Amino acid sequence: MRAGTWSAQDELDRPEPLSRRRRRSRRTRRRRSARQRALLLAIWAAAGALGVAAGLRASEPVLARLRPEVLAVRSVAVVGAQRASAAELVEALSLAAGTPVLSVDAPELKRRIESHPWVAAARVTLLRPGRVLVAVEEREPAAVAVLGNPPTRFWLDAAGVPFLPVGGADVGERIAVLGPEDARPGEADPRFAVGARLAEDVARHGIRGVREVQVARSDPAALPALLLEGGARVSLGPGDHDAKLARLAALLAARLPEVAAAREIDLRFGDRMVLRGGPASFGEAGVAGASGGAPPPNPGPHG
Repeated sequence: MRAGTWSAQDELDRPEPLSRRRRRSRRTRRRRSARQRALLLAIWAAAGALGVAAGLRASEPVLARLRPEVLAVRSVAVVGAQRASAAELVEALSLAAGTPVLSVDAPELKRRIESHPWVAAARVTLLRPGRVLVAVEEREPAAVAVLGNPPTRFWLDAAGVPFLPVGGADVGERIAVLGPEDARPGEADPRFAVGARLAEDVARHGIRGVREVQVARSDPAALPALLLEGGARVSLGPGDHDAKLARLAALLAARLPEVAAAREIDLRFGDRMVLRGGPASFGEAGVAGASGGAPPPNPGPHG
């Protein structure tokens, strides 16, 4: 390059003055120092908070002896309860006002709350100072269980637990489930669980006029079964209940006179439906279903 000329490359190649490098180094150190100080302050604050919390927790036994009223239970809050009243649940806790928080057994309180018929699950949290939070999940009645002798109606949840006598309450459109005579209130029974599921499936398929779901007290080969309001019995038998209910819904929607006159509708034979007790032409020999084939041999009336 000729003398007396200037280029950008010359400027880049020229060494930076020492004073400028020193100023930039000081600015960099100041920025780093500021970040380091902020980080140290955050660490000290967190450690201080943990130390205070640990100190308070460690001092609770001493405080409970010197000033027991400070850590005494003063209030109980209940959330999630709709059918069971908050007053009932607080009473179920059997927790006296003024009880020291340190002496409260949360698992025991959970057990007491879950002993209430409407409560399916509960969570108990102790909040200092002096507060107890109870969160509950209530049972949802899926049907009405009929058990015992003489028969007694109980609310039935989806798990098959008959958990509370219905008494004079309005059951709405919930279907009764006739269960085993040896079933116990408050205990899950798999047969009742099948009945509760069937009651919900009947509603889902839009089948109206079902008075009762039978899961016991009859020929096991024909169970579960449905009892219609007109007195006809629908034998479902084991397995493939959803498909059987779909065929039943279509059959009832057709409003055939022979179906209305039948005393039993048997759905245990695949895609064939057998009617018994209707007019002579559809009598005990049965009627062919959608397949168009001959009806299966009549196994005889059940129940």
